[in-house]
Amino acid sequence: MNVLVPREGPPWNWSEQNAMLRRAVAAGVRQIMTPVRPMVLTKLERQMISAFTAEYLGEPHCVALFGEWLSETALDLAIRISDAAEQAARPDPYGSLPGFSACRAERNGATWHVDPALLAQIGPRMAAALVYAHQSLMDPDLPTDAGELLAMGWSPEGVAEIDGVVAFVRQMAILRWIDKGAALPVQRIP
Repeated sequence: MNVLVPREGPPWNWSEQNAMLRRAVAAGVRQIMTPVRPMVLTKLERQMISAFTAEYLGEPHCVALFGEWLSETALDLAIRISDAAEQAARPDPYGSLPGFSACRAERNGATWHVDPALLAQIGPRMAAALVYAHQSLMDPDLPTDAGELLAMGWSPEGVAEIDGVVAFVRQMAILRWIDKGAALPVQRIP
């Protein structure tokens, strides 16, 4: 049994905690894929945002899970979303220290934009959601401006759901890396 004793409180049992985390992750995946309550985001929007987030983060299990889910609906779109996320995850042209990506605050307003071919396929409203997801992933500690999303017709509830999908996939990727005992890829997880 792998037990860590914190400075205060009872021992922390990692095997029990991992089982609880796995159940929570499974419930989260079910909520994204087959929600039990009505959601503002359509199934295709949830698919695109989760596949983009997973590909951006690069955790293989998440990439496979959410990429395959999107490809079941729209294979060509899954390929374009994957390419867009890989492009968004590349180091920026302004340079960065090895192993660290520049956060939004260091970029002086420079942001990633959806390429014209993908924009034509998904439309400006969904493109704004992907740019927003990218900004959230670059530096989750900084508040992300939802003004453009609201201007594109997203409701506050829709923005909250986008935040929820991005945060869930990000946490799932982090938990997968921790579960494997792998070092977190600092350049992708700020």
